[in-house]
Amino acid sequence: MVIIDTILGNIQLDGNNFAFSSKFHKRIHKVIFYDNHIYILGGRYGNPDQDKNYKLNDTVFKLDAKGVLLYKIGLLKIEYPIDSKKEETWEASNLDILNGELQLGYARGYRVFADVETGAVLRGEFENRK
Repeated sequence: MVIIDTILGNIQLDGNNFAFSSKFHKRIHKVIFYDNHIYILGGRYGNPDQDKNYKLNDTVFKLDAKGVLLYKIGLLKIEYPIDSKKEETWEASNLDILNGELQLGYARGYRVFADVETGAVLRGEFENRK
């Protein structure tokens, strides 16, 4: 049995409690069960503008069926605007699994496709642009 408590940020797998929010200091936004693994999209608590000490970090976590962390990804450094020579850092704010690949959504319509097994980035693109 799987129980997800989004208020407390706990995941219970076959009676074993995994305190996601306590361990990673993230709120649970989305959970996907895929191929005997658990993929969690975590997010910040509260308004980021109110927390000046907040540091950007990974927001996507892959766990095995026992709750053991296999990898975390989601922090992206990108030159934005394109050809500006200015680098911005973004956190993934959406997560899906399509055609056996992770799809991470970012601000300003950017998405990254990553290998579902390893979390390695395969490619990135702006949505709806040719």
